[in-house]
Amino acid sequence: MSEDVQDLLDGLIQQLCPDWSCEFPGPLAPDHERFELIAAKRMQVARVLRRRPDRAAALSEQVLATIVADEDSSCNRQLVAPLVTAIGRSAVLAGLLSYARSGSPAQQAGAARGWYWAQPTLVYPTRADLDNRRPTAASQAEWDEMADLCRAFRIACLTAFLATDDVRARADLAMRFTLNPEDYPPELAAEVDEARSIAAGDPQRYRRLLTDTTEAGLSQLGARPLRPVLPDP
Repeated sequence: MSEDVQDLLDGLIQQLCPDWSCEFPGPLAPDHERFELIAAKRMQVARVLRRRPDRAAALSEQVLATIVADEDSSCNRQLVAPLVTAIGRSAVLAGLLSYARSGSPAQQAGAARGWYWAQPTLVYPTRADLDNRRPTAASQAEWDEMADLCRAFRIACLTAFLATDDVRARADLAMRFTLNPEDYPPELAAEVDEARSIAAGDPQRYRRLLTDTTEAGLSQLGARPLRPVLPDP
């Protein structure tokens, strides 16, 4: 069974900032309480990890477990970014790949959500460079360096998609692989066809998978920050 993200955040808080307490100006609505508590705890943990990359590195396995347990596909980046800074992008991607290969369906889906923010970013200096797909040499080099991990993750997500009947997990996993046979070794042709058949049976849910030839990626135009910086209090 997958661990609860709030329990994992509580464990990190005990090790990073045991004197911190979560306070709100007024009572929380019952249907919003869990969401608000998780958001506050996530932000506090992220602040400490940003300030203390040594602690982020020492607790990297716990941070990674928290990332894959986090169901918020936007705010999970608050933990992904400091972990990438602390231990390096390839180590984070390798950890997410391990979850995609051997985790529970919920953890596999969480790895797919986390991968979006951990993957390398292609940077384009100008709009013309973006239109003509001319990224900077440095960002292209990092992209190329991670290519094997990205291919392995694509295959892991395809495999996990076929192995589960969990519709929510499948929806997240479907963002991280394609149905392009050229993206896979020939021996996986039957698996690609099976995934296509599943997607065709629910075309609204899997519209991106059926129409796009690449999985969702990240790009950056010029010096504009791709991800908002988490403010200090």
